[in-house]
Amino acid sequence: MGLKNDMLALELQNKFGVKLKPIFSSVTLLTLFLLVSFDIFLGAVKPLKFVHVAGTMLKDQDIVGCRIEQLLDKSSNFNSIILGDSTADDICVLPDVLKSVATLNNYSRYYYLNCAIGEDILKKNLSLPFALKNCSFGGSLISDQLLFVQNLLIHGNIPKIAFIMVVPRPFLDTTIDTKISPVQCYFDNRFKTVDFKADFLSSLDSWFSKFSNFYRTKSDYAVVMTSFFCSIFDRSANGSGQGLSKKNSLSFAGSEVSVNPRIAARPDWVLEESNHYKKAYAFNSKVYERQLECFDSMLSLLRKRNTSVVLVTLPLTNENLALLPVGFKKMFEKDMQKLVSKHNAFLFQLQEDRNFDKFDFLDNVHLNGEGGIKFWRALGEQLEKKSGLRESLVQSLGR
Repeated sequence: MGLKNDMLALELQNKFGVKLKPIFSSVTLLTLFLLVSFDIFLGAVKPLKFVHVAGTMLKDQDIVGCRIEQLLDKSSNFNSIILGDSTADDICVLPDVLKSVATLNNYSRYYYLNCAIGEDILKKNLSLPFALKNCSFGGSLISDQLLFVQNLLIHGNIPKIAFIMVVPRPFLDTTIDTKISPVQCYFDNRFKTVDFKADFLSSLDSWFSKFSNFYRTKSDYAVVMTSFFCSIFDRSANGSGQGLSKKNSLSFAGSEVSVNPRIAARPDWVLEESNHYKKAYAFNSKVYERQLECFDSMLSLLRKRNTSVVLVTLPLTNENLALLPVGFKKMFEKDMQKLVSKHNAFLFQLQEDRNFDKFDFLDNVHLNGEGGIKFWRALGEQLEKKSGLRESLVQSLGR
């Protein structure tokens, strides 16, 4: 075949004076070929998956995407889910690490989807076959949780029971752009293959997304290489002495620090969270109303699928509650009660439980391992006493 092509090219050149060049002699085409090949390689292999630059999340790591894909997978075995943000994630992960159910580092913990200690406590209190899955996402808003639930139901993974861990921040946070939050980006702007059956504009948009993926990944490589060389030569990236070599040092997965579930009221974390929540709790009526509508929609979707809904307000420190906007707490509690009645849900109030003190928290909002175990025990006792709840859960599990 190659000989025939060469003969054809020579014949055309002799007859018409046309000189055919190999396709890769075109610099543009060669560049495009290399870009696409490299893009495919990066997307499939994700070579930066286990590379860490402190304070920076690289695209290859795609922690949110990994969690979502595992939870949407039909082989994922659960009958009950836990929804919430990082506060819910900690009460699932840290008790398991504390009791040596899981050995995790600060990277692998984000891939951990079980809640073994919480599941065991609830099983003992209610004598029901719970199979809990941790579906919480750090930094998520209610709109993110709704989007995840919508896709979970679309994939046919319909939970029998949903424990929704409620804290004020996901209803209030004005520091997060809802259009570019991690969960939103996963479903709305995900790197996808081109669907040639779609209309032209959709295909074009998909191609641009595919092409831009290379440049986003390329920027990650620039961050990694800058960190690497600055660390080697003990130089800062920005010349101020506080650059990558000082703060954003390069490391690999094997050198990640193990999760310590025993940390209590760590001063620098308390200060950091306090500064964050001062901004996150800035009341904006449009933000709050939209998130409340999303919460209403999420409860409605779950109830339509005969999922029993258990709302639990998580413990918070007095220091954190004091940062809430004036009058918000009363309004929020009233809105929660309305939704509970509307959707026939169950509500358990642990937000101001006096049995929790600052030593049960990592900072002023996230429970540590001991605090997490105390939470599950307190919830288990309340669930056990709630009239009609066990019967409702039995019916849901039997469907």
